[in-house]
Amino acid sequence: MEHLRRYVQNQDWSELINNNEGAMTAPKDLSVATYRIWNNGKRFRAQYTIIMAGMVAVYLVMNHFMLSVLLALLAGAWHHVLQLQPGQQVELIGRAFIRAESLMWLCPIIIAVIVLNNLLAVFGAVVVAVLVVCVHGAILDPGAAPNRRR
Repeated sequence: MEHLRRYVQNQDWSELINNNEGAMTAPKDLSVATYRIWNNGKRFRAQYTIIMAGMVAVYLVMNHFMLSVLLALLAGAWHHVLQLQPGQQVELIGRAFIRAESLMWLCPIIIAVIVLNNLLAVFGAVVVAVLVVCVHGAILDPGAAPNRRR
């Protein structure tokens, strides 16, 4: 942790947001963009890591609300199935399901929805964060900003 703290202090955050003329330019081709991403990734490793972790955290907090809504809907489905009398049936897609069949299908569906929702949210957050970092790394010209190290 001390190593990360020293590394962040050595690299100025103002260099990350360099407003000097010529510092932010579009790369000419893919090889220039790859070179810039590679160099800026090495230079701003700690800052990019902090930015990505922050974006993932914000995304997960926002997804927490959606997960709560999903759980409320699933609780409503459970309530509906459990309120069925032993002889009653649920009709869905032109087929009648008894209570045991409804419970048999509801359990794995709920588990799959919750797990996939969380996995896709984390994966989506990481992909968006990596895209933001790569776009910034490709646009910032490493030669235009002074390389100050203490």
